[in-house]
Amino acid sequence: MKNPTNISRKYQEFAKKLNKSLSKKENNQDRIKYLEEYNKKTAKGFNKAYILERLGAFYLLEESSEKKGINCLEKSYKLYTEFYKEFCRKYPYNRLSFPLPQDTLAYRLLNLVKDFIPFLEEKANREKNLWPDYLKGENRKFLFSVLGQIYNDSLTHISGTGRHNWSNFKRVVRNRKIRGFVIENYEACYELFLNLSTEQSIFNANDKYPLARAIIVMYGSTLEGILFDHLKKRSQCLKNKEKESLEEKWGLGTMIRVCFERKFINPQSKLAVLCILILFFRNYIHPAKEIQRKEYFIDINLANIVRIAFDYALIEMIKLKDIKNNKKNLPQKKV
Repeated sequence: MKNPTNISRKYQEFAKKLNKSLSKKENNQDRIKYLEEYNKKTAKGFNKAYILERLGAFYLLEESSEKKGINCLEKSYKLYTEFYKEFCRKYPYNRLSFPLPQDTLAYRLLNLVKDFIPFLEEKANREKNLWPDYLKGENRKFLFSVLGQIYNDSLTHISGTGRHNWSNFKRVVRNRKIRGFVIENYEACYELFLNLSTEQSIFNANDKYPLARAIIVMYGSTLEGILFDHLKKRSQCLKNKEKESLEEKWGLGTMIRVCFERKFINPQSKLAVLCILILFFRNYIHPAKEIQRKEYFIDINLANIVRIAFDYALIEMIKLKDIKNNKKNLPQKKV
């Protein structure tokens, strides 16, 4: 009888060897050609799933449409699921020695982009004068470079990543009460996620899905607090009706739209993409949508993506704040 641990190690070695070959290629187009040829020679199983997974990721980066990439990723995820079921059937007591289909790159990427892309298309069509078309030309390359950076960072365990401190929030949030609210949310999210990511977690496996949803909602609320503070201190730029509705009616989506309209945030900037991503996944958590969802559930991997997106968004806000402060401190020209 084959040792299931050796089987798992065998596929890990295949993935390592393939990635080494890809790293020797000069550009993504060469990597795509290499993977396409390799795919033709590979029949089925884990190797086929891994090749399609890598191919789908490169298609998303290089193709003018996401359809080809998503199609590859869906085939890959299906193969992973079939392979995992067969593995568990043969080795029922060793199922933990092989990764779950939900932990694969294919599943995570599908979770990240499959519904987010139609959301961007809808926004671009509905508000053409305000929202840039993120899915065309250079905007598309920029969008997927940002998503790729977030995804790559999500592969690192939270203990190996950075963490914002109190002074960073002080630089972007002026109101002390709002700052306290924002920091409490951020710290709670971090500690909760850190606990969920350890083997000694106080939570059981069934808690991970609802807690992942809670983390995403809190990150959305934290971003909302920062934007609220920003709009409140620049309320002279708002109309009287907008000032009244800011505190009572505006949600995260409205705040982002007003920031675009007033040029507080450049719609074609990295900060804009990150805010929209957080908004989408915060709104993704809804009873009606949960009923319709049959796959690509909101899990801890998706919560991690939102966590990283928020951390990058705060970095971009600090950069903007520093640029404005430097402009204020420039010596005045003598007349």
